[in-house]
Amino acid sequence: MKKSLLLFVLIFQSFFLFSQDLRVLFIGNSYTAVNDLPSLFQSLATSAGYHVEVASNTPGGATFQQHCNNASATMIAQGGWDYVVLQEQSQLPSFPQTQVEAECFPFATQFNDMIEQHNPCAETVFYMTWGRKYGDPDNGAIFPPLATYEGMDSLLYERYMQMTIDNNAIVAPVGRVWRYLRTNHPEIELYSSDNSHPSLAGSYAAACAFIVAILEINPETITNNSGLPAATAQTIRQAARIVVFDHMSDWFIGERDLEASFSYSNECGFTNSSLNTNSTTQYSWNFGNGDTYSGFEPDYQYTTNGTYHVTLTATDDCGQTSTYEQDMNVTVGINEFADKTIILYPNPASEQLFFNIDPLFNGVIQIIDTKGVVVFQSQYDSENSYIDCSHLSSGLYFVRFLSTAERYNGRFIKQ
Repeated sequence: MKKSLLLFVLIFQSFFLFSQDLRVLFIGNSYTAVNDLPSLFQSLATSAGYHVEVASNTPGGATFQQHCNNASATMIAQGGWDYVVLQEQSQLPSFPQTQVEAECFPFATQFNDMIEQHNPCAETVFYMTWGRKYGDPDNGAIFPPLATYEGMDSLLYERYMQMTIDNNAIVAPVGRVWRYLRTNHPEIELYSSDNSHPSLAGSYAAACAFIVAILEINPETITNNSGLPAATAQTIRQAARIVVFDHMSDWFIGERDLEASFSYSNECGFTNSSLNTNSTTQYSWNFGNGDTYSGFEPDYQYTTNGTYHVTLTATDDCGQTSTYEQDMNVTVGINEFADKTIILYPNPASEQLFFNIDPLFNGVIQIIDTKGVVVFQSQYDSENSYIDCSHLSSGLYFVRFLSTAERYNGRFIKQ
């Protein structure tokens, strides 16, 4: 018989780490250049304990289309960036949909493709700007939604969110922070005298939004007021916390971060449930009793009662590290369940892989490659007795049928 565990989770902690030496490239125009937003962001990051290197290309009025053929393309091709911030010309994304689809969206995608090609570990960050203080009345005569701040700002929000979704990116919602401040703290002047470009307070609000988008930290940890009255700076930091930090998933911030995680059941042992991994992700387990394991998923059983602090650390090829921990009270007992072997055929397989299993089985089917990556997962359907494996590359694979009560294991070769 096989020993099993009565397990009680006492506490857990999960955290994500990355190098504090970050390189951030800002590409935009005067909305980025005024008040030197990149340097302002850098100084706020320093006050929060982060070392950030910044660079920028911000010719006045430049569009994404123009940037694709100027020094910005060269700077991206140099590689080595952790984040690339993209700010479109301030009016263009608010124009009629057909014009935006022709003159904005394709070049946002071209930029993002360029970033991914030369900086495979970088994240694209779209800089959501704001509506002009009194809208854009000249263009509003042609396209009425632009005649007011609210109309222009709403369109900018919609178009930047669309670019973010289309390009699997993240967004720094500066315009939403501005709207919150305009609504709740109208005494803070965010605009310069032209009612378009940012004042120092407006740029400070933008920098606070980027602190959250890039560093993923609470902006209220910033200690640098950047020449603003302390109360004003504090109010702006609080706004960035409410709008951005408290709702990071709304802006896709951290959605693609490496996240170590595991679960445990008495019958089936440890299950690696880490997110945003790939075939090069490395795993290190510490079972809290001096035993360790390097690999995707251990087949490990405790032999002694006690409390064990179990740690799983995942590291990807971009240097990101995530650690997940659980403190567990373990009582060693006897378990009637044991891992079972399942027959898979034909083996090798090319199109369909058949199996025989109790039709009352209630669980999931997983196919795992030799790197430990789950390449297929599906809820078991008693009406189907095969797995479509035609999409898999040639090689050795492990198959697991997993439920809370039992686990079947097998392996096959894909031709």
